[in-house]
Parts: sequence; C-alpha cells; structure tokens
Amino acid sequence: MESRRKFIKNSCSFCVAVASLGAMSSLISSCSTLDVYKTELVDQIIQVPENIFLENEKVKIIRTNKIDFDILLIKKPEQKYSALLMKCSHLDNALVANTSGLTCNLHGSKFNFNGDVLAGPAINPLTQFKTNTHNQIIQIIIT
Repeated sequence: MESRRKFIKNSCSFCVAVASLGAMSSLISSCSTLDVYKTELVDQIIQVPENIFLENEKVKIIRTNKIDFDILLIKKPEQKYSALLMKCSHLDNALVANTSGLTCNLHGSKFNFNGDVLAGPAINPLTQFKTNTHNQIIQIIIT
C-alpha cells in the first residue's frame, strides 16, 4: 500500500513539474481525467446538448443510471459524433478513458477512439452506438 501511495505521489508530482515547464502537453493530457455528463435514458435514446464540449474538447464521458457502463462520446470533424460503450470486450471490465484512448485496468487492453483494439488481450472491438444530431442535440441510440 505504501509503495502505491509513493508511486501516485511521484507520478502526480512529475505531471505538475512538467506542466509548470509548459512542455509535453500530450503527457499531461494522459494524466487528466475527463468530464462526466450525467443524463437520462428515455425510450432507448440518450440526448446530450452539443454545447457540453468546450472549444477544443474532443471527448466526454456520458453517464446514465440505466446503463451499467459509461459511454464515451467522441466529437469528430464537421460536427459528427460517435459513441462507444466503455466496457472491455475481453472480460466486461469498465474502461478508463483519457484524451488519447481507452484502457482496461484489469488486463491492460487498449482501444482507440474508433473502438479498435490497440493492445490485447482483447481481440474484439468495443460496442459502438449510432448517433444523430438535430437542433444542436446529440442523440445516442442504445440498441
């Protein structure tokens, strides 16, 4: 337990030190956590306003109490969106997302924002949901 605390303290201290130098911003982004937007599932549709994304933000975690796993909503070019279930295709473990992809902390599988496997043991892509946009509302269709 003590070695874990030391590792976390040293890792966070490293990120703070790098941030204070203003360098290696991609490394800092991998240390950060993503915002969670809480909403409801109604008739198998989740509705999310487009303005939840900040100016340069590309990903947002969507949470509803009717789905066991979070959904990662990804902003693509030209106001298009995709949505991935944050459930590892290997052993159904919850995934952790950052600004560069998704990781399973159970066995180390890694996925990109298309849901493709980058590193195993997972071999299947992530579940992807259809999205629609109408009147600045993103709809995630849960099927």
